[in-house]
Amino acid sequence: DLGYFSIGDMDPAFEDAAYALADGEISRPVKTSRGYSIIQVIDRWMEPMISEQDFQLHKDDMNAILRSRNIQSRKQKWTDSLAQTLQIEITDDNLHQLFDNKATIIQNDFHALLDSKIEMKSKFGKWGISDIAARLNRLSSSQVKLIESPQKLRESLRGIVVKEKILQLAQSKKWYDLPEIQWNINRQKEDVLIFYTIDHFLKDIKPRLKVDYTGLLQRLREKVSIQIHAEKVQELKIIS
Repeated sequence: DLGYFSIGDMDPAFEDAAYALADGEISRPVKTSRGYSIIQVIDRWMEPMISEQDFQLHKDDMNAILRSRNIQSRKQKWTDSLAQTLQIEITDDNLHQLFDNKATIIQNDFHALLDSKIEMKSKFGKWGISDIAARLNRLSSSQVKLIESPQKLRESLRGIVVKEKILQLAQSKKWYDLPEIQWNINRQKEDVLIFYTIDHFLKDIKPRLKVDYTGLLQRLREKVSIQIHAEKVQELKIIS
């Protein structure tokens, strides 16, 4: 029982399905960002009228939620349309073969499949087992855990192809080389490296508490010598 919730409290796909149900009705499996859910509406509470004060108080939040939902919906439609144009194809037999050998492929050990005729076709051409394995190895551990069935694997492969096409489109635009864009790209890369570095140092600590992270940062700071030149600081012009 999730209790009562309102718009913006849950995953958008979950909310869309829940609000479309009648009281007592049970949904079909609903795909959300965390997997699949089956929803039953036990009860609903509605406030048909809100005061002008409440509206003004929450107006910005409501507008932000609605804009976000609209943007997410448009993004999903665009990526679905892009996937259709890429003509992504893989046979069920090849898909099951890949799924059955998922564990070894993720460990970059797919020599037993080198003589197989596994391939995936798209507008990028034909990808053999080496091409597919190389891309699956770039997935994060959390993404790999989501591949729980051949159908989930199909969705992951579809997502990989779509992502490569989006990156190709981005790199063809003039704005891709703008300093601001490149700074953001490098910042994201640094954040990923920092995350995995911290994860490596704290791999034996589960569950992790805030004190574990602050303790690690403190130990790392103690190993780094930082010198601040007062005369250089004085030369800086602070613009307010």
